[in-house]
Amino acid sequence: MIKYLIWDLDGTLFDTYPAFTEAFLEALSDFQYAADPDWVLSLTKINFSHCASVLASHFHLTQEEVEDAFWKHYLAMPLETQFLMPGVKDLCEYIVRLGGMNVIVTHRDRASTNAILKTHGVEALFTDFIAGDDGFPLKPDPSGVEAIITRNDMDKEQSLLVGDREMDIEAGLASGVRPCLLGEGGGSSRADYFVDDLYQLWDMIREENRLELNDTSTINT
Repeated sequence: MIKYLIWDLDGTLFDTYPAFTEAFLEALSDFQYAADPDWVLSLTKINFSHCASVLASHFHLTQEEVEDAFWKHYLAMPLETQFLMPGVKDLCEYIVRLGGMNVIVTHRDRASTNAILKTHGVEALFTDFIAGDDGFPLKPDPSGVEAIITRNDMDKEQSLLVGDREMDIEAGLASGVRPCLLGEGGGSSRADYFVDDLYQLWDMIREENRLELNDTSTINT
């Protein structure tokens, strides 16, 4: 059964990619440059540093210049407009009712992770998180995933890692946890599970757990 969920944050728990894209576009505008929004979005979905590096190289800027301008614009954007993904609260509450726990391993820094969780009133649903400035190598390195499993005494066989990028999947596989890919890219991924949205994931988890718990709870979408 599945009692423990290890979550990625950006693009998995929260729909933050539109804000990232807009902040990068505004950063380029500071230097009198413009870029195709779809291209920038595709870069943000790889990871923040990759996007900043590619844009810096393409527009003959330094990565530090791009990142500094990005943060100036991103931090001015209201967190209220970076919405929870549909189904997050329902699924996390279900895991808590089972006596399990939700944890996060993210590349975001600790302050902004706390801020976005508190803004949307879901911090109590998460037992623990490892942030990008906590000193662990970033995904796909499994160190952060392994650390959060160890310090919360989580059973790997009852754990599932949920992410929207291949680096999340590789971190789960390397740590011995089943990974689930949310969204696009299923055909080329090594994930154990593929879902289009979190309600579909909730269905999948309930079906697996029903075999052990005779779970008769219902989903209200």
